Amino acid sequence: MGCRSRSALAAALLAVAGCKGAVDRPDWITDGGGYLGDAAARPLAIVGDRVSDWLELYQYDPKLVEAARLSVDEHPEFINEPFDLALSPDGAALYVVLGHPDMYHMGTLLKARLGDGSRIAEIPLGEEPSMIALSPDGTRAYVSLFRNLGHPQGPWTAPGALVVVDTVNMRVLGVADVCAAALGVALDEARERVWVACLGGDALALVDVANDAPRVEQMVPLGAGTAPAYVLLDDAHAFVTASGSGELIALDRADATVAKRIAFGSDAFPQRMALAGDLVLVCVDDAQQLAAISRAALEPVDTVATPGMHPQGIAVTRDGRYALFTDENDLLHPGQVVRVDLAGLGSGGAHVDATAPTRVFPQAVIVAP
Repeated sequence: MGCRSRSALAAALLAVAGCKGAVDRPDWITDGGGYLGDAAARPLAIVGDRVSDWLELYQYDPKLVEAARLSVDEHPEFINEPFDLALSPDGAALYVVLGHPDMYHMGTLLKARLGDGSRIAEIPLGEEPSMIALSPDGTRAYVSLFRNLGHPQGPWTAPGALVVVDTVNMRVLGVADVCAAALGVALDEARERVWVACLGGDALALVDVANDAPRVEQMVPLGAGTAPAYVLLDDAHAFVTASGSGELIALDRADATVAKRIAFGSDAFPQRMALAGDLVLVCVDDAQQLAAISRAALEPVDTVATPGMHPQGIAVTRDGRYALFTDENDLLHPGQVVRVDLAGLGSGGAHVDATAPTRVFPQAVIVAP
Protein backbone atom coordinates (compact mmCIF):
# COMPACT_ATOMS: atom_id res chain seq x y z
CA MET A 1 0.00 0.00 0.00
CA GLY A 2 2.30 2.72 -1.22
CA CYS A 3 4.19 4.14 -4.17
CA ARG A 4 7.82 4.72 -3.39
CA SER A 5 11.30 3.85 -4.48
CA ARG A 6 11.20 0.79 -2.23
CA SER A 7 7.69 -0.25 -3.37
CA ALA A 8 8.88 -3.26 -5.36
CA LEU A 9 10.56 -4.69 -2.30
CA ALA A 10 7.52 -3.97 -0.15
CA ALA A 11 5.27 -5.61 -2.71
CA ALA A 12 7.45 -8.71 -2.75
CA LEU A 13 7.30 -8.95 1.03
CA LEU A 14 3.54 -8.60 1.10
CA ALA A 15 2.73 -10.75 -1.90
CA VAL A 16 4.63 -13.93 -1.06
CA ALA A 17 4.21 -16.42 1.74
CA GLY A 18 6.34 -15.89 4.79
CA CYS A 19 7.98 -18.44 7.08
CA LYS A 20 8.08 -16.55 10.34
CA GLY A 21 7.14 -19.26 12.81
CA ALA A 22 4.00 -18.24 14.70
CA VAL A 23 4.00 -17.90 18.45
CA ASP A 24 0.70 -19.21 19.77
CA ARG A 25 0.16 -16.94 22.76
CA PRO A 26 -3.23 -15.61 23.84
CA ASP A 27 -1.86 -12.67 25.79
CA TRP A 28 0.89 -10.09 25.97
CA ILE A 29 4.38 -11.46 26.47
CA THR A 30 6.01 -9.23 29.08
CA ASP A 31 9.46 -9.20 30.59
CA GLY A 32 8.18 -8.57 34.10
CA GLY A 33 4.87 -10.39 33.92
CA GLY A 34 1.53 -8.86 34.84
CA TYR A 35 -1.06 -7.14 32.75
CA LEU A 36 -0.73 -4.05 30.64
CA GLY A 37 -3.87 -2.71 32.25
CA ASP A 38 -1.94 -2.03 35.44
CA ALA A 39 -1.59 1.68 36.07
CA ALA A 40 2.13 1.29 36.59
CA ALA A 41 2.54 0.15 32.99
CA ARG A 42 0.94 3.21 31.43
CA PRO A 43 1.29 5.30 29.37
CA LEU A 44 2.32 3.17 26.43
CA ALA A 45 3.03 3.44 22.73
CA ILE A 46 1.58 0.59 20.67
CA VAL A 47 3.28 -0.30 17.38
CA GLY A 48 2.02 -2.58 14.61
CA ASP A 49 4.64 -4.42 12.54
CA ARG A 50 3.33 -5.23 9.08
CA VAL A 51 5.73 -8.02 8.15
CA SER A 52 6.67 -9.77 11.40
CA ASP A 53 3.01 -9.78 12.56
CA TRP A 54 3.73 -8.52 16.06
CA LEU A 55 2.18 -5.79 18.12
CA GLU A 56 4.79 -4.18 20.35
CA LEU A 57 4.21 -1.98 23.38
CA TYR A 58 6.74 0.56 24.63
CA GLN A 59 6.96 2.55 27.78
CA TYR A 60 8.17 5.94 26.60
CA ASP A 61 8.73 7.98 29.77
CA PRO A 62 11.27 8.40 31.26
CA LYS A 63 12.98 5.83 29.01
CA LEU A 64 11.84 4.38 25.70
CA VAL A 65 11.84 0.61 26.24
CA GLU A 66 9.77 -2.33 25.03
CA ALA A 67 7.26 -3.44 27.68
CA ALA A 68 5.39 -6.26 25.94
CA ARG A 69 4.57 -7.87 22.63
CA LEU A 70 1.72 -9.90 21.17
CA SER A 71 1.72 -12.15 18.13
CA VAL A 72 -1.13 -11.65 15.65
CA ASP A 73 0.40 -14.25 13.34
CA GLU A 74 -2.71 -16.38 12.96
CA HIS A 75 -1.40 -18.08 9.82
CA PRO A 76 2.38 -18.62 9.84
CA GLU A 77 2.40 -19.55 6.17
CA PHE A 78 1.81 -15.94 5.08
CA ILE A 79 1.90 -12.34 6.29
CA ASN A 80 -1.18 -11.24 8.27
CA GLU A 81 -0.17 -7.55 8.12
CA PRO A 82 -1.41 -5.49 11.06
CA PHE A 83 -1.71 -2.25 9.11
CA ASP A 84 -3.58 0.12 11.43
CA LEU A 85 -4.57 0.43 15.09
CA ALA A 86 -7.20 2.23 17.14
CA LEU A 87 -8.02 2.43 20.83
CA SER A 88 -11.50 2.63 22.34
CA PRO A 89 -12.32 5.91 24.12
CA ASP A 90 -12.03 4.26 27.54
CA GLY A 91 -8.67 2.74 26.61
CA ALA A 92 -9.83 -0.80 27.32
CA ALA A 93 -10.15 -2.23 23.81
CA LEU A 94 -7.58 -2.31 21.04
CA TYR A 95 -8.66 -2.60 17.41
CA VAL A 96 -6.23 -4.09 14.89
CA VAL A 97 -6.81 -3.98 11.12
CA LEU A 98 -5.34 -7.20 9.71
CA GLY A 99 -4.85 -6.88 5.97
CA HIS A 100 -4.24 -10.51 4.98
CA PRO A 101 -5.42 -13.08 7.53
CA ASP A 102 -7.12 -15.45 5.05
CA MET A 103 -4.64 -16.26 2.30
CA TYR A 104 -4.64 -12.63 1.12
CA HIS A 105 -8.33 -12.77 0.16
CA MET A 106 -10.17 -11.68 3.30
CA GLY A 107 -8.85 -9.25 5.88
CA THR A 108 -10.32 -8.85 9.35
CA LEU A 109 -10.85 -6.47 12.24
CA LEU A 110 -9.57 -7.84 15.54
CA LYS A 111 -10.82 -6.50 18.88
CA ALA A 112 -8.67 -7.33 21.92
CA ARG A 113 -8.45 -6.29 25.55
CA LEU A 114 -5.52 -3.99 26.02
CA GLY A 115 -5.01 -5.13 29.60
CA ASP A 116 -4.14 -8.73 28.84
CA GLY A 117 -4.15 -9.05 25.05
CA SER A 118 -7.02 -11.54 25.04
CA ARG A 119 -9.21 -11.62 21.94
CA ILE A 120 -12.73 -10.32 22.27
CA ALA A 121 -13.86 -10.82 18.68
CA GLU A 122 -12.62 -10.90 15.08
CA ILE A 123 -14.74 -10.33 11.98
CA PRO A 124 -14.05 -10.53 8.23
CA LEU A 125 -14.18 -7.22 6.33
CA GLY A 126 -13.12 -7.91 2.74
CA GLU A 127 -10.07 -7.72 0.53
CA GLU A 128 -7.11 -5.84 2.04
CA PRO A 129 -8.53 -3.61 4.80
CA SER A 130 -6.15 -0.77 5.58
CA MET A 131 -7.07 2.22 7.78
CA ILE A 132 -9.56 2.69 10.61
CA ALA A 133 -11.41 5.65 12.13
CA LEU A 134 -13.47 5.26 15.31
CA SER A 135 -16.47 7.35 16.27
CA PRO A 136 -15.92 9.47 19.41
CA ASP A 137 -18.16 7.16 21.45
CA GLY A 138 -16.35 4.10 20.09
CA THR A 139 -19.51 2.35 18.86
CA ARG A 140 -18.65 2.57 15.16
CA ALA A 141 -15.53 1.85 13.15
CA TYR A 142 -15.01 3.00 9.57
CA VAL A 143 -12.45 0.88 7.74
CA SER A 144 -11.14 1.34 4.21
CA LEU A 145 -10.63 -1.60 1.87
CA PHE A 146 -7.62 -1.01 -0.35
CA ARG A 147 -8.26 -4.09 -2.52
CA ASN A 148 -6.07 -4.18 -5.68
CA LEU A 149 -4.18 -7.28 -4.56
CA GLY A 150 -3.76 -8.22 -8.20
CA HIS A 151 -1.63 -5.10 -8.69
CA PRO A 152 0.85 -5.01 -5.78
CA GLN A 153 3.00 -2.35 -7.44
CA GLY A 154 0.19 -0.43 -9.15
CA PRO A 155 -1.49 1.00 -11.03
CA TRP A 156 -4.27 0.57 -8.47
CA THR A 157 -7.40 0.81 -10.55
CA ALA A 158 -9.86 -1.53 -8.79
CA PRO A 159 -12.42 0.27 -6.63
CA GLY A 160 -11.75 0.24 -2.92
CA ALA A 161 -14.51 0.41 -0.34
CA LEU A 162 -15.58 1.75 3.05
CA VAL A 163 -16.91 -0.66 5.66
CA VAL A 164 -19.06 0.45 8.62
CA VAL A 165 -18.69 -1.77 11.71
CA ASP A 166 -20.76 -1.96 14.89
CA THR A 167 -17.92 -2.36 17.39
CA VAL A 168 -20.20 -3.26 20.31
CA ASN A 169 -21.56 -6.37 18.59
CA MET A 170 -18.64 -6.66 16.14
CA ARG A 171 -20.66 -6.96 12.97
CA VAL A 172 -20.56 -5.27 9.59
CA LEU A 173 -23.43 -2.81 9.06
CA GLY A 174 -22.70 -1.54 5.57
CA VAL A 175 -20.20 -1.53 2.71
CA ALA A 176 -19.89 0.84 -0.24
CA ASP A 177 -17.44 1.01 -3.13
CA VAL A 178 -15.82 4.42 -3.02
CA CYS A 179 -12.80 4.93 -5.29
CA ALA A 180 -9.66 3.26 -6.60
CA ALA A 181 -7.44 1.91 -3.81
CA ALA A 182 -9.08 3.49 -0.76
CA LEU A 183 -6.55 4.13 1.99
CA GLY A 184 -6.70 6.95 4.56
CA VAL A 185 -9.96 7.62 6.41
CA ALA A 186 -11.18 10.34 8.78
CA LEU A 187 -14.61 10.83 10.35
CA ASP A 188 -16.46 14.16 10.42
CA GLU A 189 -19.13 13.11 12.90
CA ALA A 190 -21.03 16.40 12.86
CA ARG A 191 -21.67 16.07 9.13
CA GLU A 192 -22.05 12.26 9.25
CA ARG A 193 -19.32 12.05 6.65
CA VAL A 194 -16.13 10.04 6.21
CA TRP A 195 -13.25 11.39 4.15
CA VAL A 196 -11.48 8.68 2.17
CA ALA A 197 -8.17 9.12 0.32
CA CYS A 198 -8.11 7.37 -3.06
CA LEU A 199 -4.49 6.41 -3.61
CA GLY A 200 -5.22 4.99 -7.05
CA GLY A 201 -7.69 7.64 -8.13
CA ASP A 202 -6.03 10.99 -7.37
CA ALA A 203 -9.12 12.09 -5.47
CA LEU A 204 -10.95 12.16 -2.17
CA ALA A 205 -14.29 10.47 -1.65
CA LEU A 206 -16.71 12.10 0.78
CA VAL A 207 -18.92 9.29 2.04
CA ASP A 208 -22.26 9.86 3.74
CA VAL A 209 -22.50 7.40 6.64
CA ALA A 210 -25.86 8.49 8.07
CA ASN A 211 -27.92 5.56 9.36
CA ASP A 212 -24.94 3.25 8.84
CA ALA A 213 -25.62 3.17 5.10
CA PRO A 214 -22.43 4.41 3.41
CA ARG A 215 -22.78 6.09 0.02
CA VAL A 216 -20.47 8.40 -1.91
CA GLU A 217 -21.91 11.90 -1.88
CA GLN A 218 -19.03 13.75 -3.54
CA MET A 219 -15.72 13.13 -5.28
CA VAL A 220 -13.01 15.78 -4.88
CA PRO A 221 -10.31 15.58 -7.58
CA LEU A 222 -6.84 16.62 -6.44
CA GLY A 223 -4.94 16.40 -9.73
CA ALA A 224 -3.24 13.75 -11.81
CA GLY A 225 -0.34 12.05 -10.09
CA THR A 226 -1.15 13.28 -6.58
CA ALA A 227 -1.86 9.79 -5.11
CA PRO A 228 -3.53 10.94 -1.87
CA ALA A 229 -2.68 8.53 0.95
CA TYR A 230 -3.70 9.70 4.43
CA VAL A 231 -6.27 12.12 5.87
CA LEU A 232 -6.35 14.07 9.13
CA LEU A 233 -9.10 16.46 10.29
CA ASP A 234 -8.98 19.41 12.64
CA ASP A 235 -11.82 21.82 13.39
CA ALA A 236 -11.45 23.74 10.13
CA HIS A 237 -9.51 21.65 7.64
CA ALA A 238 -8.90 18.25 6.16
CA PHE A 239 -5.18 17.60 5.66
CA VAL A 240 -4.20 15.09 2.99
CA THR A 241 -0.73 13.74 2.25
CA ALA A 242 -0.22 13.28 -1.49
CA SER A 243 2.45 10.64 -1.84
CA GLY A 244 2.73 10.92 -5.61
CA SER A 245 3.19 14.67 -5.90
CA GLY A 246 4.95 15.08 -2.54
CA GLU A 247 2.49 17.58 -1.10
CA LEU A 248 0.34 18.31 1.90
CA ILE A 249 -3.05 19.48 0.66
CA ALA A 250 -5.30 21.39 3.05
CA LEU A 251 -9.00 21.52 2.24
CA ASP A 252 -11.85 23.41 3.85
CA ARG A 253 -13.67 20.90 6.03
CA ALA A 254 -17.10 22.37 5.30
CA ASP A 255 -17.10 22.53 1.50
CA ALA A 256 -14.04 20.45 0.52
CA THR A 257 -12.44 23.23 -1.50
CA VAL A 258 -8.65 23.30 -1.62
CA ALA A 259 -7.29 25.97 0.73
CA LYS A 260 -3.54 25.40 0.36
CA ARG A 261 -1.00 23.08 -1.23
CA ILE A 262 2.35 22.75 0.52
CA ALA A 263 5.11 21.14 -1.52
CA PHE A 264 7.76 18.95 0.08
CA GLY A 265 9.25 17.77 -3.20
CA SER A 266 8.16 15.20 -5.76
CA ASP A 267 10.31 12.49 -4.16
CA ALA A 268 9.53 13.37 -0.52
CA PHE A 269 6.79 10.73 -0.03
CA PRO A 270 4.76 12.24 2.86
CA GLN A 271 2.99 9.69 5.06
CA ARG A 272 0.83 9.77 8.19
CA MET A 273 0.13 12.83 10.35
CA ALA A 274 -0.74 13.89 13.89
CA LEU A 275 -1.97 17.05 15.58
CA ALA A 276 0.45 18.72 17.98
CA GLY A 277 -1.30 21.73 19.52
CA ASP A 278 -1.74 24.35 16.83
CA LEU A 279 0.50 22.42 14.42
CA VAL A 280 0.21 19.40 12.15
CA LEU A 281 3.17 17.04 12.21
CA VAL A 282 3.76 15.25 8.89
CA CYS A 283 5.99 12.20 8.43
CA VAL A 284 8.00 13.02 5.33
CA ASP A 285 9.47 9.62 4.61
CA ASP A 286 12.11 10.02 1.90
CA ALA A 287 13.04 13.54 3.05
CA GLN A 288 13.87 11.98 6.45
CA GLN A 289 12.11 14.60 8.51
CA LEU A 290 8.96 15.63 10.33
CA ALA A 291 7.39 18.77 8.94
CA ALA A 292 5.48 21.09 11.29
CA ILE A 293 2.64 22.99 9.60
CA SER A 294 0.66 25.83 11.18
CA ARG A 295 -3.02 24.87 11.27
CA ALA A 296 -4.07 28.52 11.19
CA ALA A 297 -1.66 29.96 8.63
CA LEU A 298 -1.34 26.74 6.60
CA GLU A 299 2.38 27.35 6.31
CA PRO A 300 5.46 25.30 7.29
CA VAL A 301 6.94 26.66 10.50
CA ASP A 302 9.56 24.07 11.44
CA THR A 303 11.15 20.74 10.57
CA VAL A 304 12.60 18.02 12.76
CA ALA A 305 15.49 16.21 11.10
CA THR A 306 15.41 12.40 11.30
CA PRO A 307 18.66 11.48 9.52
CA GLY A 308 18.80 7.90 8.33
CA MET A 309 15.17 7.32 9.32
CA HIS A 310 12.02 6.91 7.22
CA PRO A 311 9.08 8.18 9.31
CA GLN A 312 5.81 6.31 8.68
CA GLY A 313 3.27 6.40 11.50
CA ILE A 314 3.14 9.07 14.19
CA ALA A 315 1.37 9.75 17.47
CA VAL A 316 1.61 12.63 19.94
CA THR A 317 1.34 12.01 23.67
CA ARG A 318 -1.66 13.45 25.49
CA ASP A 319 0.48 15.98 27.35
CA GLY A 320 2.08 17.13 24.09
CA ARG A 321 5.56 16.47 25.40
CA TYR A 322 6.59 13.82 22.88
CA ALA A 323 5.88 12.57 19.40
CA LEU A 324 6.54 8.91 18.65
CA PHE A 325 7.07 7.78 15.08
CA THR A 326 7.92 4.51 13.39
CA ASP A 327 10.96 4.11 11.17
CA GLU A 328 10.54 1.27 8.67
CA ASN A 329 14.24 1.13 7.75
CA ASP A 330 14.73 -0.71 4.42
CA LEU A 331 11.85 -3.22 4.86
CA LEU A 332 14.23 -6.13 5.46
CA HIS A 333 16.24 -5.12 8.51
CA PRO A 334 14.76 -4.24 11.90
CA GLY A 335 13.05 -0.88 12.13
CA GLN A 336 12.62 1.25 15.22
CA VAL A 337 10.26 3.43 17.18
CA VAL A 338 11.59 6.94 17.72
CA ARG A 339 10.81 9.48 20.41
CA VAL A 340 10.90 13.20 19.59
CA ASP A 341 11.11 15.81 22.34
CA LEU A 342 8.64 18.46 21.18
CA ALA A 343 9.90 21.24 23.46
CA GLY A 344 10.68 24.17 21.20
CA LEU A 345 8.64 22.86 18.26
CA GLY A 346 8.02 25.81 15.99
CA SER A 347 11.28 27.50 16.90
CA GLY A 348 13.79 24.81 15.96
CA GLY A 349 14.09 23.18 19.36
CA ALA A 350 12.31 19.86 18.82
CA HIS A 351 14.64 16.91 18.26
CA VAL A 352 14.96 13.14 18.23
CA ASP A 353 16.03 12.08 21.71
CA ALA A 354 15.50 8.29 21.94
CA THR A 355 15.07 5.17 19.81
CA ALA A 356 14.16 1.55 20.48
CA PRO A 357 14.34 -1.42 18.09
CA THR A 358 11.25 -3.03 16.57
CA ARG A 359 10.83 -5.97 14.23
CA VAL A 360 10.93 -5.80 10.44
CA PHE A 361 8.39 -3.23 9.20
CA PRO A 362 6.79 -1.00 11.87
CA GLN A 363 4.17 1.43 10.65
CA ALA A 364 1.10 2.26 12.75
CA VAL A 365 1.68 3.70 16.21
CA ILE A 366 -0.87 4.93 18.75
CA VAL A 367 -0.60 6.03 22.39
CA ALA A 368 -2.48 4.41 25.28
CA PRO A 369 -2.74 7.00 28.08
